[in-house]
Amino acid sequence: MPGEDFFKIVDQRNTGPDGQEIDPNLHRRLKHPWCVECQEAYRKKFPEQPFKILCEGIYTDDDFAEIAHDTETPVEEIRELLDRPTWAEKHYRLADSKGVFQPFVAREYQARAMRCTAKRKIKRWGRGLGKTQTDIIEELHTATTRRNYETLVVCPMKSQSDKWYQEIKRAIDSDSELSKSVIRKQKAPFYQIVWGNGSTISIFCAGSQSGRNADSVRSQSPRRTHLEEMDLLEEGDHDAIKPLLSRYGNESEFSGSSTPLGKRETFWEMCTQDPEVMELHLPITVHPDWGEEMEERCWRDARTQERYSHEYLAEFGDQKGGVFKNAFIDQARRHYTYADLRHNPKFRYFMGVDWNGSGNGTCIRIIAFDPESKKRRVMGMSTVDESQIASCEKIRELNRKWHCEQIYIDAGFGNVQDELLKLMGWAEGADDDDQRLKDIVKIDFGGTMEFNHLTPNRGYARHQQREQLERRTKPFLVEGAVMCLEQGLFEYSDADSVLDDQLRAYRVKIYSAHGYANTYDSGAAGDHHLDATMLALLAIELRYGLLYQPKKRPATATSMRLLSGFGSAQAAVSATTAEHRETEKRAAGIVSRQIESKRDHVREARVRHLMRNGGHISIPSRPVDIPAAAGGVPSRTHNLRPGNPRRFF
Repeated sequence: MPGEDFFKIVDQRNTGPDGQEIDPNLHRRLKHPWCVECQEAYRKKFPEQPFKILCEGIYTDDDFAEIAHDTETPVEEIRELLDRPTWAEKHYRLADSKGVFQPFVAREYQARAMRCTAKRKIKRWGRGLGKTQTDIIEELHTATTRRNYETLVVCPMKSQSDKWYQEIKRAIDSDSELSKSVIRKQKAPFYQIVWGNGSTISIFCAGSQSGRNADSVRSQSPRRTHLEEMDLLEEGDHDAIKPLLSRYGNESEFSGSSTPLGKRETFWEMCTQDPEVMELHLPITVHPDWGEEMEERCWRDARTQERYSHEYLAEFGDQKGGVFKNAFIDQARRHYTYADLRHNPKFRYFMGVDWNGSGNGTCIRIIAFDPESKKRRVMGMSTVDESQIASCEKIRELNRKWHCEQIYIDAGFGNVQDELLKLMGWAEGADDDDQRLKDIVKIDFGGTMEFNHLTPNRGYARHQQREQLERRTKPFLVEGAVMCLEQGLFEYSDADSVLDDQLRAYRVKIYSAHGYANTYDSGAAGDHHLDATMLALLAIELRYGLLYQPKKRPATATSMRLLSGFGSAQAAVSATTAEHRETEKRAAGIVSRQIESKRDHVREARVRHLMRNGGHISIPSRPVDIPAAAGGVPSRTHNLRPGNPRRFF
C-alpha cells in the first residue's frame, strides 16, 4: 500500500469543513485488490506524484449491507444502485443464437470496468471485447439511478450515433421497468432519451469527417460526457468538447473509449499524460474465447502487423509518422544502383505508371518479381515531364528493355494515353514487347475492385466458395504494399531518395467509421513515384498472389493485472517457449481472374479499324470500364433518505 503522502490529495478531498472524514470507509474501499494494483501502476507511471484520480474505491457486500442499514433501504436496491453488473443482469438483456433475450452476465473484465468508480476514465480496448456494450450499460445505469442528470454521448460518425440510439432503445423495449421509466424518445434534431426522474441521454454526431468540429455540442451543459471511439474524433472536435468535461468542476464525469489508431493526439495524451484519468487497457487476448482459432481470425482481418497491433492489441505502437513504418522501410533498403541492373530471364517484370499533368510529370517504376523467393525489387525509374506522346514513347522504350509481363497505369490522367499505348501495340510490325501494350490495365484509385478469395491471398485460407469481394481500390492498393514491406518482400535502392522520402511521409488523412483508412496524404514529399510503385506491386499480386506470413507472437498465457499507467489493466503476457505456428500461405501460380467484356472487344476492334484507315483517337466521352478483377453529483455520502436525488429510476 502506498505511503501517506501518496493519498494526501485523496485525504484533502475527503475532509469536511469541520476536519472530519466525509466518507470514513473510503480508505477501506481503496484497499480492494483492483484498487491496489491501480495505485501501484500509477506510482510507476507518475513517480513522486500523489494519487490524483478522483474515485470512491470498489464497493463490496460489506458496503452494501452497511449502507442499507444506515439508510433503512433494502440491500438489493443499494446493490443495484452502486454495482453496475448487478443492475445490468436484472435490466439489460441480449438475444441468444435463437433470438431469445437472456439476462446479461458481464465478463470478468467488463465487471471490473463497470465497478470502477473513477470519475474520469478511458477504455483502451482491442476490437471485439464489447466496449460499446459496456459503455451503453454504464450510461443507462447512470441515467436511471440519478435524478436530473444530463449525459452527453458524442460519436465521430452518424452510423455510430445511430447504433447507440438503437441499442439503448432495444434495451428499453426489452425491459418493462426501463420502458415504464422513459417518458420521451426523440430522433431530431439529435437523439435523446428522457426519463421520468428528469435524467437524459443526448447522443450527438460530431461529424468528424465533415470538419464541423463538433459545433452541435457547444450549447450543451452535461454533468457526464462520454466520447465514443475517441481516436476517430478530430482535434477540432476535442477543442469543442473539452470545456464540457469540467463544466461542474470535480462533479463533472467523463468516460471515453476507443481502439487506438496510433495518433499522438488527445486520446493518446489523456491515456498517457493526464494524471487525473484512469486508463483501462485491454488487448484481445483477455477474451474468454481467445485461442489459436480466434487469433487466426484476427490476423486474417487485420492483414498487416501494424493494424493487428492497433486493432486487437490496443497498442499505440510507433508514433504515427506514416503508413509505412521506418523499421520496415529501413529493412527494404539495399545497396545497389538502378543503372547497373540488367534484365534477368528468371525474373518477371512489371511496370507501374502514375500519369500526372504538367509539373509532376509521368512517373514510371519497373519492379522485378522473383518466383523463387517471392521478392519484389525496384529495377528502374523514370520521370517524363514533357508531352504525353513523350511519356508513351518512354513507356514503350522501358517495356522493350525489361520485357514487362504487365503494365498498370493510373486512370487519373490516363484516359487518352492508354488509347495511344494500345495503338502502339496494334501497329503493323509491332514486336512481342509492343504487342503487350494492347493489354495495358488502367486503375481508378477512386473506384472499387472486385476479386475472388483466391486472387489476392492476404491471409485468407483457400476457401472453396467463389463469391466476389469488393474493396475500395486505393486502400486495397496501399494495404498490399504495406504487407510486402512487413513480410520483407520488397527491396529498393538506398540511393533512391525520392521513393524513400515518399514512403516515410505517407500518412492516412481520413479514417472511416470503423477505423479503416479512407484517403492518404504525403505533404511536400509527394506520392507519385510511390503510386507508380504500388501499381506495379498490385500487378504482381494479382498475377502471382501474395505470400503471407504474419509475424505473430508465440502462444501466450494471459492473466489480468495492472500495468504502468493510470491504473491501466492489461493482459499480462507471459511468453512461453511454444513454437510459432506454421502460417505460410502458398500463393504462387494464382492468376488474376479477368473477364473480358463485350465493350473490351468493341474497343479493340475500333483501335484496329483506326489503324487500318489512318484515323485518329479521340478522347472518350466517359472512362471505359476495365475488367473488374484487374482493378477497375456530490461525493457519495450514502444519505439515501427521501429527497436525495440519487434514487433508482
